[in-house]
Amino acid sequence: MSPRAKAGGGDECVAAPRQGPVDILLSGLGMPEMSRRDVARAVKATAPDLSVIPLTGWGEQPTNQPEDPSVVDRIFAKPVRLSDLLTAIREVTTPAVPLSA
Repeated sequence: MSPRAKAGGGDECVAAPRQGPVDILLSGLGMPEMSRRDVARAVKATAPDLSVIPLTGWGEQPTNQPEDPSVVDRIFAKPVRLSDLLTAIREVTTPAVPLSA
């Protein structure tokens, strides 16, 4: 998995999935043009299966679980431990295994 797009603001984040395949969207909490929630909602409206993980540096201490799981898959406070971020990426990009009957 390698970076395919870099966005300078909310509008560019929303446009990224329309420019080619994207597996996951990592975004800042505060971005020019749009809030994190607005970006997540707009992205999920056009790409509902795309995983969205915002990162906050505003002193918040999130639990890594989103306040609105319908638009945000995980949330992290910066600095992020690489192992935690990689675990979250694996969790949100690995297809669920159906339970045996």
